[in-house]
Amino acid sequence: MAAAAAAPAAVSAVHRPRTFVSAWLFLSSFVVAWDVGYILLRPRSMLGGDLHWIWSPYSLYMTVDYIYGLPSWESKDGFPAAQSLMNVGESILNFFYIYLVHVKATPAALAVAPVWGLVAVTMTLSKTILYVLNDFCCGWCKTGHNDWYTLIVYWILPNGLWILFPAIIALTLIQEISTSLKVAAGVQGATASTPSSPPIASADAAVVADANKETAELGSNPYLVDHSQLPSWAQDNAWIVKGYRRPGGTHHEEKLNKFDHGSVYKCWRSIWAYWHNETVNIHTHIWGAVFSIGLSTSHLLQHLNLLPSFIQPLSHHPIFYPSSLTFTTVSGQALRLASASYPFSSPSPHLAPSHVLPSANSSFLGRTLSLLSPSTPSSSIDKLSNLVIRGPDTLDVAGFTAFFLGSILCLGFSATYHTIQCHSFTVSKRFNKLDYVGIIVMIVGSFLPALHYGFYCHPHLQLFYSLSVTLLGLLAIDHPYGSRCAGVWV
Repeated sequence: MAAAAAAPAAVSAVHRPRTFVSAWLFLSSFVVAWDVGYILLRPRSMLGGDLHWIWSPYSLYMTVDYIYGLPSWESKDGFPAAQSLMNVGESILNFFYIYLVHVKATPAALAVAPVWGLVAVTMTLSKTILYVLNDFCCGWCKTGHNDWYTLIVYWILPNGLWILFPAIIALTLIQEISTSLKVAAGVQGATASTPSSPPIASADAAVVADANKETAELGSNPYLVDHSQLPSWAQDNAWIVKGYRRPGGTHHEEKLNKFDHGSVYKCWRSIWAYWHNETVNIHTHIWGAVFSIGLSTSHLLQHLNLLPSFIQPLSHHPIFYPSSLTFTTVSGQALRLASASYPFSSPSPHLAPSHVLPSANSSFLGRTLSLLSPSTPSSSIDKLSNLVIRGPDTLDVAGFTAFFLGSILCLGFSATYHTIQCHSFTVSKRFNKLDYVGIIVMIVGSFLPALHYGFYCHPHLQLFYSLSVTLLGLLAIDHPYGSRCAGVWV
């Protein structure tokens, strides 16, 4: 009887996440990421740098703590960068704990979550203490110049939070892990004290035991099956033998229906809740689509002069231009300089839409080109006077719109199909065609801007090839409900 009575206690030893723990780990990770960005992007992030607008509050903190200021940078102090690299691992562990307890939330995930949480907060606590000791051991050489008010408000209180909260969380998790280990070891008098965990009656314990046995029979993850267990319509690649999501509408047994993906919500949840053989495929496409939407929106707002002022420094920033490209011709070098300088120039409303460059020999552009191509004949340099720098016209905008639209639709349709393909045979077939439609749109959208600039001086060929590629793309798309299984002519 004693052994039977001990079983429920062991079952109840399950980690239940506390709100303050999850809130601290989640919110502090973003603050840490901001701090990491400042340190790793110095000196551009420092006062006077082109990226300082993102970290403008650090203009004050640079004078409070010299680790963030010029003294540390000029002395090549490696501690700030080393600490920031450790912060990256700390933030990853924070998010991993949140994923285990709030997204995956399986018994196995909840069992190990306290260990990962303890590792994360221990890193935070030890790193912050090391940060303070580093200043103490050098005789407060980084912060000793401050008055007491500045020191308390801007250094002791902020850093004290990164000691206090991790210490409280660490003690909480240590106590919980210790109790769970004692219960698992059968230590006399040990009880699992988990919040809002009512005692389990013997009948309920039997139900729980049956459920655990049923889940064990279905494998470590009942939501997944092997290739041999798939219906014929879902057997796409025999060389991928496991990790498939259990398709919906293929089981008549109630215990299996609970784990299939017969609803859109279950398919959506499978992206975040557990790993399967489509996880990487879906995430690389869905985040690519999100990035494409953001990039296209920023370009459109920039073109319409509607981009918010706090984002403008990032628009057309040189960091997004491949500086390693080599232009061997004079005109190529001139156009590269012109395209790189265009977004930063504000054309006067009194000027015409385009203007001719001044004399190449007297202008900054001409002097720059003389350095890039010292052996260029003077006759070639003189041709620069005929080059015209202008803003984007309608065809420029249309070409990039086609490309961005193609990337958004291709990546979005692909992510949607691979997410929902385990729903049912009918849904999988229709969204498979949508996936192919997205691929065709991407192909056409990639061709159009290339043809626009490739045949820029040949408008008739430009129009002919653009219309031809567009027409071929339209002909390749099958009606979504047509008879061909792939949805395209191949």
